[in-house]
Amino acid sequence: MLIAPVGYRIRLRAIEFDVAGSGGKGSCHKDTLHVFDHESTVDPQLLESQKADDVISPGPIVGQFCGRIAPLTVLNVSSENAMSLWWHANSEVSDGEKRKGFKLHWSAFRVVKKDVYLDPISSVSGVAILLLSAFIVFMTGMLCLLICCICRCLRSKSLPQKETVQENNAVNCNKSGPPQFFLPSPPKMKPPSTNTAYGMQSMPNVMV
Repeated sequence: MLIAPVGYRIRLRAIEFDVAGSGGKGSCHKDTLHVFDHESTVDPQLLESQKADDVISPGPIVGQFCGRIAPLTVLNVSSENAMSLWWHANSEVSDGEKRKGFKLHWSAFRVVKKDVYLDPISSVSGVAILLLSAFIVFMTGMLCLLICCICRCLRSKSLPQKETVQENNAVNCNKSGPPQFFLPSPPKMKPPSTNTAYGMQSMPNVMV
C-alpha cells in the first residue's frame, strides 16, 4: 500500500515493465499487476499500526498490467492519498522468453483546491500574499508620483515659450503697417466785428 500525506495524490509510473503476457492493460491472465484505488482519505498513522490491513480496505481495481509497457508510462493517478498494488505471478512461463520484470516509481503531488481561504496573519502563504499586495500598492503610488513630477516639469518648461511667442506676435502686429500721420487742425479764430478799427471807411468825394 502506498500512502501520501493528507491533501496529496499519488502518481504511479512504469520505469521498466516487461513481464509475461501480451495483454498490455486490461486483459491479463497470467503475470499481472493489479492497481487498486482508495475512494476515501487514509490517515498515514494507520499504516504504522499492525491492524492497518484490517482497518484499511482497498477500493476498486483501476488497472491490470502485463506484457511490455513503454518506459515512463503513467499507470494510474489516485483519487485520494492512497493506492494499493497487488502482484499476481504464474509459475509457468507460457511464451518461453526470459523477461526482465518491472520497476515502478511513485510520487506524491499536492492537490490545489479552488476557493481556499488563507488567513493573511497565521499562514505563510497569507503573509506572502499580504507582502506582495503591499509591494504592488507601493509601486503603483511611486509610479503615479513620478508621472506627476514629469508632467509638472514639462509644464514649467513650456510656459516661458508661450509667453515669448505671445510677445513676438504682439511685436509683429505693431510692425505690420506704416505709421499714420494726421494733419493738425487749424486754430479757431473769431469773425471780425463791425466796431473794430479795421472796419471799412467811406472815402471822401474828390472833385477834379
